[in-house]
Amino acid sequence: YGPSGLFIGQQSGPVGKEWTRWEGGLPQQDQPHIVAAPGQQGVLFAFSGESAPWGLFRSTDGGRTWQSANRGLTEFVIRDIAFSPDFAEDGAAMLLAGEDGLYETQNGGLTWQLRARVSGAQVAMARAHTDAPRFLVVGWNPQDNRESLVYAPAPESDGLQIVGRLPKTPYAYTPDQLTLSPDFATDGIALVGMGQGGLFRSQDYGQTWEQTGPQPDLPFPFYTIAFSPSWAQDATIYVLIRPFHSEPEYRGALYRSTDAGRTWQQATNVETNITTLALSADGQLWLGDTKGHVYRMNPSALDWAPVANARTTPTPTGQPPTSAPLTPTPRPTPPANLYAPQGALAERWEEPRVFEAIGWATEPQAHETAAAFQPFERGVMIWRADNTQVYVLYDDGSWQKFDDTWTSDEPEWDTRIIPPDGLYQPKRGFGKVWREQAQVRERLGWALEEEAEQTLLVHPFERGELLRVDGQDYVLPQASRWWLPSRSG
Repeated sequence: YGPSGLFIGQQSGPVGKEWTRWEGGLPQQDQPHIVAAPGQQGVLFAFSGESAPWGLFRSTDGGRTWQSANRGLTEFVIRDIAFSPDFAEDGAAMLLAGEDGLYETQNGGLTWQLRARVSGAQVAMARAHTDAPRFLVVGWNPQDNRESLVYAPAPESDGLQIVGRLPKTPYAYTPDQLTLSPDFATDGIALVGMGQGGLFRSQDYGQTWEQTGPQPDLPFPFYTIAFSPSWAQDATIYVLIRPFHSEPEYRGALYRSTDAGRTWQQATNVETNITTLALSADGQLWLGDTKGHVYRMNPSALDWAPVANARTTPTPTGQPPTSAPLTPTPRPTPPANLYAPQGALAERWEEPRVFEAIGWATEPQAHETAAAFQPFERGVMIWRADNTQVYVLYDDGSWQKFDDTWTSDEPEWDTRIIPPDGLYQPKRGFGKVWREQAQVRERLGWALEEEAEQTLLVHPFERGELLRVDGQDYVLPQASRWWLPSRSG
């Protein structure tokens, strides 16, 4: 977990010392996802995911300058974006934002319109074709946490329909990188990673799925799937399976299939611990590792050994997929001196975005502490007795933390400051922060009520904290300074 933000490399070989941090108008609060627009030289889109909801940004000069591309969006936590393979000509793309917003653009991302409400995690697009779906969405099943649902455009309407189902083990969390073949309109082939559930493949436009490829033996595996640019000739797919954590005992592994995903091989002579994979138009592999190096490799220079292919019986074609009970996968073992949380806040930690933001617990159970709580026009303040700190959580999702330096020898409030009728000036420690920090005062506004004593539930994690107070949970990632609201909130 080193420096975050956007970095631009200065050369194409093994790179380790030639990275330059680049601002250019792109927010630097979190590690951004950078996606290249197909067929458009220098056009990039960026979003930060769930830990920093600053929406979508667009660059037309290879990442040197960035502009907001949020016109039409009403939600700014971006989950995924997918482009038409003919984006340079048709300007079409789909975007998942917030808890359930599926947006589309037909003008290259200049404006967006809400297409449907769906709890989607991944979206992928294909070329327009009269006899095949233009896109697929894979997301949660709100009624059954044992499976994920596959959606496609409904015929003769702007809505969606459920076309398939995928098994989801309790710790698979969300589907990871849904990818369609370059010839999806005619071959119907799609792949998606399902965490510890493994890699799944469909040959009928997402209706039925079978497990394929190696069974990952990693805690919280992540997938990168890339189809060969010469797919029509070589039927080759590359898959990187990497762990969420980069401890030395966990390594990313590179696989390929040369028969459209039926059988698989592993690259056995890759010395570095791979974390990223990309394919260039000439078929070259670009691999990044845990040390920030980037390597360009010809696939023929790697040694490939066959691996066991984990398969499950596919759902019969033409019949509705079932949702039979699944055997739960055992909980992954946390790293040394860390814990899978137990108790009152454990359920909140089970949410995919929460684990991704704060990691494992540093204590097995949450603890209680005395606290004070006060709601404001545009956020809340929380005081913790166990560390005498004041937390300021704004309604836009950002948060700050200050030491409480107020003492009983100081006045409780400023008598010269008169709040409007029905509103309040904060007192004591809250008031001192509010008065001395101009940005806090301007962003929070006036208090809606007097502060009240509360019992605060606190659970510390390796990259943040989980708090519960006044019936509300707050997920506070250390690095991003953005808190995550409850799904119901």
